[in-house]
Amino acid sequence: MPQPFTRLHNLDVKITGLFDPDTANGYYRAQLPLAALQARGHKVVCHHAGAVLARGYDLPSSDLVFLHRGCYPEHLELVRNCAAQAIPVVWDNDDDLAALPKATRAQNGHSKRTSLGFFKRSVEIARAASLMTTSSEEIARIYRELGAPSVQVIENQVAGAEPIGSGSRDRSLVIGYTGAVEHAEDLRKLKFAKLLDRLLEEHPRVRFVSVGIDLGLQSPRYHCHGFVPFRDLATIVRGFDVGIAPLLETPFNRSRSDIKVKEYAAAGAMWLASPIGPYRQLGEAHGGQLVADGDWYEALTRVVEEDALRDRLTRQACRWARQQTVRATAARWEAAVQLAVRTTRARAQAARV
Repeated sequence: MPQPFTRLHNLDVKITGLFDPDTANGYYRAQLPLAALQARGHKVVCHHAGAVLARGYDLPSSDLVFLHRGCYPEHLELVRNCAAQAIPVVWDNDDDLAALPKATRAQNGHSKRTSLGFFKRSVEIARAASLMTTSSEEIARIYRELGAPSVQVIENQVAGAEPIGSGSRDRSLVIGYTGAVEHAEDLRKLKFAKLLDRLLEEHPRVRFVSVGIDLGLQSPRYHCHGFVPFRDLATIVRGFDVGIAPLLETPFNRSRSDIKVKEYAAAGAMWLASPIGPYRQLGEAHGGQLVADGDWYEALTRVVEEDALRDRLTRQACRWARQQTVRATAARWEAAVQLAVRTTRARAQAARV
């Protein structure tokens, strides 16, 4: 849990949080911010967002409802009921739901039509909520253009950072990748399996570790962890010396946050990433390098062979990560929920006049 903070405001808020604590999205967009708000003196009570679907949900005796991602009919009904009773709702979404990759839809058992239904409902929720928060300027733009009255961008941040030198403990050099099913197409089209086979063959001290996606490499120095519960992910990433974040230029990827490279940096690893979406503004000052589609083999070879370069970027990554914790955005989350409460109360008072 984050350490206590110095209070900046005098409006304590009783918050009901609804999210899925077992997902990375729920962790970064709800669990961490709500823990930070609790540490600042606000009262927070959390429930699984699925409770709304399973048995309905009574309106809480709270000052504010914080709902992450939920966009089923029951969630829309909840938001509308809260609005009718002047209970402010902050709704958070950190994915472009209109551009979900086919693999993600298939994994969730959703057709394209079903996914578009979720997106349309999410627009209704964003319009009905007191405030929408998101991690991406691209997502904010989409919802603003579709009529969401109040949208704020608050970046994803990590809980904390590891000390320098937390990578592999032996003489090997570990290159690592974490990614869910939506990124399988990125790796396939960028021909990562072929270039990594070559890299492992030409550099005997290199090991490659993947989490979430099996690249099917034949080398004994390749290991795939498959699906890993999010709470166990950091333990694996702490073994990386270099983390990679390859992305194709797609609408879905343009709306992503930069949390993957922050995870690498916080675990003590330098990173390489595609110059797409959230990574465009990052570089060596943040502990990594941007790599064009056709340059991945050369970029990986360079950081494997040039120890001084890798060490320098690792130090930069660790310094950057120490500035990218939830402490950095706690005041912004606090200001957001307090604004939602004040705005909703003012509107209710005006309606009674």
